[in-house]
Amino acid sequence: MGNGMILGCGSIVVDVLKMVPNFKVGDKTKIIEQKGRSKKLIAGGVTLNNLVWSRMLGAKSGVFGRLGNDEYGKFLAREMDRFGVNHTYLSVIEGEEAPYTDFFLDQQPERTLFMFFGTTATTTPEYIREQCADGIRKASYVVTEISQLPLDTVIEIEKIAEAAGVPVAVDLDIAPSNTIMQYIGTAGQYEEIARRATVLKPCDAAATELTGTDDLEKAIQKIHSDFGKHKLVAITAAAKGSVLYDGKNVHWEKVLDLGKVGRKLVDPCGAGDAYFGGMNAALNRLGFGAPLADIGTIANATAALCCSEYGAFPVDPKTPKQNIRKLVAANRNQKEADRLVPA
Repeated sequence: MGNGMILGCGSIVVDVLKMVPNFKVGDKTKIIEQKGRSKKLIAGGVTLNNLVWSRMLGAKSGVFGRLGNDEYGKFLAREMDRFGVNHTYLSVIEGEEAPYTDFFLDQQPERTLFMFFGTTATTTPEYIREQCADGIRKASYVVTEISQLPLDTVIEIEKIAEAAGVPVAVDLDIAPSNTIMQYIGTAGQYEEIARRATVLKPCDAAATELTGTDDLEKAIQKIHSDFGKHKLVAITAAAKGSVLYDGKNVHWEKVLDLGKVGRKLVDPCGAGDAYFGGMNAALNRLGFGAPLADIGTIANATAALCCSEYGAFPVDPKTPKQNIRKLVAANRNQKEADRLVPA
């Protein structure tokens, strides 16, 4: 089915990373002691992050939607080329601004960010129908999100994919009460998107709010029963790891120990995106009948590697796969690493 490609639409942004001292509530002025450059540009965004991590695991991946032709848009296009992400179905729009985020990271590390939606906000259902439907129908697997993309656009993507028999994985990156919702859609649309998804990955805040319980085992089963009979639901839970449910079995996957490969946590930003990318690559290669432990191990290893680098995007396109394999080998065994992350 399809062309073997994971095709995604959602936030594709430039993270303008700025290192700062610790923030305190009420502070209005900070003296920034920064040697050398005051900022670093990193490609990112919920959707581009997860597509790149899927690509690093050997999956073919591509982007569809709209992108401004400004400085940041050109930077993003170069980064997609560098990491081998297809952007045939991504239209470059003259005179429009690409999405970007001013991202302040302190020494804890804690983060404060300011998002500018740019062309993500102007990706309409009509545009998807007219410019992207062919790509969606040809894909083997479609990924999208609730984060920045207008929710009526997400629903249109799901409808086109559903009609073509293409699985859709949705990242619920924000909870229904998040203030971003006032800019992208309604609670009813949020729930419709959750119900239409083939695969659903809520963050723990979204899962708790949707179900009224912070017991994630109960929450994941309730999401499956109340918001659509998904083929897989996975909830990321930070240091607790992740929990997966396929309608029959609940499986907890523990966080992998970075210390076993000489790495440490430096920046948790984007761990959920990397997890989603690892999970999608695993499902695309192994299929929906794969053991939950296999899917969870690949997803958690991808998220762990992301946490060992600054930013949500891989540092380079050459080493992530071998480093993910090393991490699995150190925490499981070499045979499992070779099976789950083949060369």
